[in-house]
Amino acid sequence: MAAKATITLNDVVYYPGQDVSPGVSAWYDRPTGTNPAQSILTQNVRNNGNGKQIRGEHKLTLPIATTEATSCACPGSVLRESYAQILVQVAKDAPTAERTDLLERIRDFVASDVFGDTILYGLGGAAF
Repeated sequence: MAAKATITLNDVVYYPGQDVSPGVSAWYDRPTGTNPAQSILTQNVRNNGNGKQIRGEHKLTLPIATTEATSCACPGSVLRESYAQILVQVAKDAPTAERTDLLERIRDFVASDVFGDTILYGLGGAAF
């Protein structure tokens, strides 16, 4: 198996690191060390229980930490956390053209205003 490469997301470099658990690969936004406010990207790819599909799950965790001490928290304390989780199931026998079509539709959806507005404005259509 080839070594995992770095991944850049919004100009943040994620470095391959120790897997979270067997079969779950992980990348971290810092090359070394453990930090409670460290952003983590995980990937879990396996056969679906029915044996007819490949299941791929990716999760990006984005904790937000304090940078200054306050009466409630020390620098580095996690204030809140957001995450994105993408789950894809593909038929094992799907040809490359079908897999490519699915990939392009996902890319287009993530780039759409519908997807973006969900993150930026939530259900109400205006800032939270």
